[in-house]
Amino acid sequence: MKKQLTILLLVFSIFSFSQDDTTINLDEKLIDNPTDTLKSKYFKFDTSKLQFFNEKNDTITLDTTLSIKNYYSFNFLKKDDLHLLKSNNVGRFYNKLTYDFPNDNIPKLGYSANDIMLIHREDVLFSKVAYPLTELFFKSVYSQGQLTDAYFTSNLNQDLNFSLAFKALRSLGNYQNSLFGSKQFRTTLNFNGEKISTRFFYLSQSFERNENGGMTSTSIENFESEDPIFDERSKLNVKFEDAKNNYHQRIFYLTNNFSLINKKNNSFKIYHVFDFETTNNRYHQDNASFYYGNLISGNNDIVDHYKLRTLTNRFGLSKDNLFFDRLHLQLNNYNLNYFKVESGMDNKVFSENFSSFSVKVFKNMYNFDLSIDFEKKINGDQLGNNFNIKIKREFYKNNWFNLSLSIRQKHPGLIYENFISGYDNFNWTQSLKLVENKQIDLKISNSIFGNINFNHSIIDNFFYLSVDKDSQEIMAPILNQYDRKIKYYSLKIKRSFDFGKWTLDNAIIYQVINQNDDILNLPQFVSRNTLFFSERIFRNTLAIQTGINFKIFSKYYANEYNPLISDFHIQNEKKIGGFPLFDFFFNAKIRQTKIFIIAEHINSSFTGNNFYSTPESIYRDFGLRFGFKWNLFN
Repeated sequence: MKKQLTILLLVFSIFSFSQDDTTINLDEKLIDNPTDTLKSKYFKFDTSKLQFFNEKNDTITLDTTLSIKNYYSFNFLKKDDLHLLKSNNVGRFYNKLTYDFPNDNIPKLGYSANDIMLIHREDVLFSKVAYPLTELFFKSVYSQGQLTDAYFTSNLNQDLNFSLAFKALRSLGNYQNSLFGSKQFRTTLNFNGEKISTRFFYLSQSFERNENGGMTSTSIENFESEDPIFDERSKLNVKFEDAKNNYHQRIFYLTNNFSLINKKNNSFKIYHVFDFETTNNRYHQDNASFYYGNLISGNNDIVDHYKLRTLTNRFGLSKDNLFFDRLHLQLNNYNLNYFKVESGMDNKVFSENFSSFSVKVFKNMYNFDLSIDFEKKINGDQLGNNFNIKIKREFYKNNWFNLSLSIRQKHPGLIYENFISGYDNFNWTQSLKLVENKQIDLKISNSIFGNINFNHSIIDNFFYLSVDKDSQEIMAPILNQYDRKIKYYSLKIKRSFDFGKWTLDNAIIYQVINQNDDILNLPQFVSRNTLFFSERIFRNTLAIQTGINFKIFSKYYANEYNPLISDFHIQNEKKIGGFPLFDFFFNAKIRQTKIFIIAEHINSSFTGNNFYSTPESIYRDFGLRFGFKWNLFN
């Protein structure tokens, strides 16, 4: 399916893409003077006519420049990963260097290590384009595979737009049993009529992860000894050689808006949102491992397969008038069905129906943008309440501030309430409290001081996994909810300095955690500094960007990845961090194609074998990777 869809998009793009006597001015975000015989002799391709927005109506612009932000987001997530610590294989898992709290209040299945790698609802983009657009993305991996993403969008008419996209990854990795593969397909439909508007998307994504459980204690000693024999990382023994996780998620999303009154400063709409999500995870292991303890009597192999179906219906009305710029009143209904899958049959564990109501208000007062978002549950112990208020003021370009106060509640995950495994130590039935996060977040953007972000959170009923301290080799998790408050403070500063054609881009994160026990463990400092050179050559037809990227974080008791439940457990036996990460990069842009060449972790061979992703998983060695991002317009 991946090959067929990629070929289809390429062929469609090639036949759609035609230019005659076209000249490119790289100083402007335009492609000038292509011939368009259907409309006029000369027509300008203007990226401002390519509009993208998500389900929350956040506007996203198409970035055709060669900026350092493009380099930071040239990865599997296609986002800046400053706050994350990558595993030794592309996309396999990410350890967190900072704390964040989910924005939604609906109970999820669990297997939380997958959350970072998912394409979320707010990441799916609807579009309204004046002409077709194709975007092709490619990046090499470490062994036997590649990362690709193909996206195409076009208007069928002035009011109807569609898009197709497919992202796929396969990477064997350099360690035993570390294969990771993913498939993420998405399609959207966007219709804007005079009285009715409709948005639809379908999202399907799956992850296939071979689980090795990390290095054995002997392999860690061999790695740290720097014995050249073990420079071939496949010689290092791992805990599991036959374990595998398969994670699948599908989302059907449909919203319809009906306009009853549509006048300036006085409109009235009713709307309905249909959202159906199914998520399941299957863990399979051919042979039981002593790292997880004993099998249940009579059980010979391990197959743990759980599924969650969530049907959400939202009914609401939207009113604009002179007092409120926008007012939403909404009634929400959530239906959850939780299953244990055995022998291909869905055995229902429980079924719940939750209800809530929401109020959203938007108002501009004295050049301040005020928004209030409030959701209160009517019934359902596992459904959380949410409250969020934001105040934003923009003074002039790149000078603004955004202050938000929020109270959010979230269930830890349904597998942590009811789970039965083939392993005797992985069985529990219990009720969990909602995790509550009270937060103050202040963001300031200033042309002199840069971007500053201060966050203060107070966490109640913090949920975490641990293992038996006296048996660190045993990975059977112990479920905990902390009965005391955790106070978290963070300060993040981003600032760039230009010296002619040279730029120094800096990002620093400072974190303080007040807690009685080592529960929420994060590095105190995270720093990234990038020195690069930018130039245009060959009569301004080729833009280049080359430099060194440096990243480091202070030592801390990092969480350990636990394969059977695809989550992390805390530990206080070994600190990781304090090792420098140097990357050399060369980026170029010609016409609408960006090319990236990256030498990752170039210092790995001479700064010592002390680099880890988790206490028992080694970080990446030196590797040379390349790729491109290509925009095609018609």
